[in-house]
Amino acid sequence: MKLVTYCAKGEQSKKKLGVWVQGWVIDLVQASLVFCPAEKFLVQEMEELLAAGPEGLQWAEKVTKKVLKYMEEIAGEKELLASLPEKILFREEKIDFLPPLTRPGKIICIGLNYYDHCEEQKAKIPVSPIIFAKFNSALCATKQPVIRPSITSQLDYEAELAVIIGKKGRNIQRQEAPKFMAGYTIMNDVTARDIQRRDRQWVRSKTFDTFAPLGPFLVTADEIVDPQNLYIRCWVNGALRQNSSTAQMIFSLNYLITFISQVVTLLPGDIIATGTPAGGGAFCEPPVYLEPGDVMRIEIEKIGVLENYVVDERS
Repeated sequence: MKLVTYCAKGEQSKKKLGVWVQGWVIDLVQASLVFCPAEKFLVQEMEELLAAGPEGLQWAEKVTKKVLKYMEEIAGEKELLASLPEKILFREEKIDFLPPLTRPGKIICIGLNYYDHCEEQKAKIPVSPIIFAKFNSALCATKQPVIRPSITSQLDYEAELAVIIGKKGRNIQRQEAPKFMAGYTIMNDVTARDIQRRDRQWVRSKTFDTFAPLGPFLVTADEIVDPQNLYIRCWVNGALRQNSSTAQMIFSLNYLITFISQVVTLLPGDIIATGTPAGGGAFCEPPVYLEPGDVMRIEIEKIGVLENYVVDERS
């Protein structure tokens, strides 16, 4: 499934939980009330769904199958929309995506985790994962603006695969790690390079408001057989900048979950952004940084497309 958090156009404060299917968004709550009236399980948000564990995903799958079956039985789009109660089914263009998770407990990020990214900057291969964090206030959704702060002139993009935790765990064994992955999404680890270099640590430069575009989908783990073999690409204004594969990761998802869980208890809804491949603007010759009006488009195989544009901070 491709789970989404969304809202009606222009109503970002009224977030809803849905499933995206071929250009349609099914409202899980409203569809459950109509198609599964005897169903006792009902959640309103993605965080609740993940916290419910297998029961949550089974509920979402059951509701989705009921709606899809009904859709197959109806001849056309007009007939379908006319025959359904309001607020169950929407064309994608009628809604705004929100970040799949709007209040994750943790946003854990990994630095220097691609061989080609280390090679392009002549950096040593890390002997263990480099960990930093972003804060929830950095989250933004696809199609929303990334705001360039007035205190940076070196804004950069980083395409990343993010894994979403679906089960509580501490000291997780590597072979058990897949059981703790609810699914995957895309993150753009936006970075103020001049601040990053000046601070000599990474948190401040990477956690300004809007510096963590996320989404548009949370693709459940069962949809992706091998997350370590997905192409990952980023375009800026139509020019391909990053073109790599998650096979280039130095530390695998399993290893990262084991390593991180030795320190903190991982909880449902936690996000781990797993690093970026070669091709960031800072490493072009000469460096090319983002300017207002630039459009970043990130695509990861089997997951989708995350697109954002740059605006300047208002004075």
